[in-house]
Amino acid sequence: GRTCAGAEGRILSGNMGDYNDFSAQDRVRPREFSEFTAEKGGIAFTMPACSVLELTLS
Repeated sequence: GRTCAGAEGRILSGNMGDYNDFSAQDRVRPREFSEFTAEKGGIAFTMPACSVLELTLS
């Protein structure tokens, strides 16, 4: 029964074996995620494989 005025998201994704080290310190990092749409009764989005998504609804 609640309505959502807006949303923003961050995603952490990459290939299965990706990791950060001294030569590639920024390979795996949170990035802005805006590939979602508001639909009746919810939000629709598709996550890439090997990812974690944080959506904040306001």
